[in-house]
This record gives sequence, structure tokens and C-alpha cells, in this order.
Amino acid sequence: MRHYRYSWKMHFLYSIVLLFVVVPSFFADEAWSRDAWSDAAHLCHAPDGFAFASKGPIDTKVYPDDCDDGDSTIFNGLLCASGDKRGCEAVKRSLTTEAGLDESRMWRSPRRAQTNNLHRENGSVVTGDSGEHKTFSPDQELGLLLYAVTTGDKSSLERWFNWLDHNRPWADEGLRLHNVPRYCHHQNCTMRPIDRDMDDAVFRALGGESPDGIRNYKLNATLLTLPITMVVPGVQTILQLYLNMNVGDKIYYEATLNAPNFPTHLSAIRAWLLVKIQHPNQGRAKETIAMIANKQPKNPFYQYLHEGATPKVAALVKKYCPAPSQSRGGDLGHWTWESDSSDWKIPAKIDNGKPSSMLWDCIFMRNLLGDHGKGLGIQHTGTENAISGLLLGE
Repeated sequence: MRHYRYSWKMHFLYSIVLLFVVVPSFFADEAWSRDAWSDAAHLCHAPDGFAFASKGPIDTKVYPDDCDDGDSTIFNGLLCASGDKRGCEAVKRSLTTEAGLDESRMWRSPRRAQTNNLHRENGSVVTGDSGEHKTFSPDQELGLLLYAVTTGDKSSLERWFNWLDHNRPWADEGLRLHNVPRYCHHQNCTMRPIDRDMDDAVFRALGGESPDGIRNYKLNATLLTLPITMVVPGVQTILQLYLNMNVGDKIYYEATLNAPNFPTHLSAIRAWLLVKIQHPNQGRAKETIAMIANKQPKNPFYQYLHEGATPKVAALVKKYCPAPSQSRGGDLGHWTWESDSSDWKIPAKIDNGKPSSMLWDCIFMRNLLGDHGKGLGIQHTGTENAISGLLLGE
């Protein structure tokens, strides 16, 4: 009897101990399932209520709703390419679907698609293609191409190409000669040769045939520049050499000349797209990626494109992205991987003592890393040293 009572008491005490040990552990495990980066990353809201990834507010306020969504199509296209369906949906909703003059037109974000590019510049409200921030741009075009390749959505790309073709301004009314396509109605949106080649390459990979403005771009560009090139000796030859250069060489030589910040980032995306669609010039694209990765060894996005999802790339993400405990209160206005890594501190950029990252850029890399990215950006309650191994899934 005595032995039974002793065992019962011991069992009771053991249960009490378990209650105080296991329950806190349970709640700690629950905390690990939360995503500190996603919780703190900024979401912009379109008038119809759709929320999408964007930069956070700059300075005090960016009109409206504290959104800096001027580059949202390219960033959401990148998120889409990493496997994040939220990014795919945001790009899809940046294409106007309502019938009318703007049907099948692309915009910088879902919100701007619904508000005629409503934003604020230098304290003034701006809409349409007025101001410096036009309704669309060649940079944002890459976001749509990433989306189309990732999802196989040939239809949306085709509808947009038809908008481009049907909205070309007349270069000469008398000759009824169309200008080359523009991504918006303003001349600053004029399609460049490298943009044309990327559009055509992706659409062909999806089984489409580009409309006249893209298909006959070289001929149109030659005719339109004749008055200038005939006056200046040798310019026509140089122009033709460039127009006839294959898209892989265009990307490579562009990358050799680009500044080490966002222009290099655009070259890397173009090269990545050629590899994704297994373009005949993908070998040259891989050379471009290798060159960029060699110039920017601290940039995990470039290293990922060069060597894939490796522990080395995961370590770079951990090093230059804010730790979970730093995720709130930082400057959410930077896509880190498009900046010059030679200027990076730890975390990647520091403004006024706070980490500078959209956090969507870190989520993007974690998605690409797959198993090697497990644990990056999770919520934690312990010290940094106690969880450093877990952050890299070790």
C-alpha cells in the first residue's frame, strides 16, 4: 500500500513537471511555424481589396495607403518565379481585363491598374503617363515575362502584345508608317531592341507568334532611323550590327557595361529567363550569369543563378537578410538583390541604424532555396546563438 501511494505521488509530481516543461515547449514550437518576414513585409491594397507585395512607405507617406508600388510587377514576377502564388496573382491582376481602350494593358501594380496609375510625385497627385513614373516600363515587362514562363499563361502575354501592336503611334501619317511598340503611350516607354528580343523569345517558347510590331521590329527601326543614320557616316552599320546581334550576346554585352546596381539585376533576370525557356542562346546566358556572379560574390541571387540552391547561398541569405528579431521597424523600401553588394553591411543595408529590406526579397530567396532555405525568416523566442543552426536547417 505504501509503495502504491509513493508511486502515485511520484506520478503526480512528474505530471506537474511535464506540464511546466512540455507546454512551454509546445508554444515555442508553435512560434516556429510563424513567418517573421511575411508578417512584417508590406502589403498594398487595390480598391477591390486585393492585397499584393510592395515596398513599404517612403519617408512619411506615399499616396495612397502608404504604398510604394511603382515596381511591384517586376518584384511580384520574381516572387511568382520562386513559386509564390501570391506574386503570380498580383502580376495577373496588373493586366486590365475590362473592355475599353485600356483592355489588356499592363500596369505597374494591381492598384495602379484600377486607378489609372494614381500615385504621388513631389507632393502632387499624378495619374496616367504624366510625371516621371509612367504607367509601365521595360523593367516591369520582365515581371510579366517571368510570370508567363512560370505559369504558362500564354493568353495574357498575347493579349498584352496585341495591345502594344494596336497602340503604336504613327511615325508618319502620310506614309501610314507605324512607330515601334511602346509599353505605355509616352515616348519614354519605347521598346528597345533588347526588350523586343526578350518579348519575342518568351512568346515563341510558349508557342506564340509575335504581332507585326514585334515581329518586324528591325525593319521598322531601320526605316525610322534612316533620316539620322544617312547623315552620320557609319551609324547605320553600327545600328544594323546591334539589331542583328542575337539576344544572348545583347544580354552579355549589356551586362559588361551596366552599373553594379539595378541595371545588372535586370541583365541577370534576362539571362535567367533564357535559361528557363531553354533558348538556343542559353549558353551565352549562363556565361552572363557567371560573369555577374563573379563580380558580385556576396549577392545570393546571383550565386543561386550560377550554382543553384546550395548551403553557401543559404548562408549568404542569412547573413544579409534581417534576422527574425530585426524584421519589424526596418526600412521596407529596398529589394536588396538589385543593389551593389560591395556597399552591403550586415544586414544588407543599414539606413538610420535599421535594416533595409522589403523582406519580400528575402522570402523570394528562401523560396528558391527549397530545403536549404527551411527556417530562414521564422519567428523565434530564443537567442540568436541558440538558433543559428536551425536557421539554416542544420
